[in-house]
Amino acid sequence: MSKITKAAYTAANNRMEALLDRAAQKGGFAALNSKEAAELDQVTAIVKEYESRHYEIPAPATIAELLSFEMYKRKAKQRVLAAMLGMTETKLSAVLRGKQGLTLREIKAIHQKLKVDANLLLELV
Repeated sequence: MSKITKAAYTAANNRMEALLDRAAQKGGFAALNSKEAAELDQVTAIVKEYESRHYEIPAPATIAELLSFEMYKRKAKQRVLAAMLGMTETKLSAVLRGKQGLTLREIKAIHQKLKVDANLLLELV
């Protein structure tokens, strides 16, 4: 896709929102006619492309950043995340402060329970 201007992005985003509202009011995407569905695909692609170039969220640089982001995303407290991962709150606190590393079992739990990409985990440890 060629370079997308801010004006084109804004127009596509507004149209996407209108089509999504229409679909929600009618009971789902199946309620859109084929022209509306095709238009939604087109404007969504424009929005996605523009946002990936201008609003990219950087990957976490440390395990602590990754776990903090996961807690934020899940609206979970340390206690809840520690229980999910099968570790003590003290251990999780030490990991979040960068004072302690993770065991292979804990890394595996992060991958399986939080659905974090294993390659990202390997890069961070």
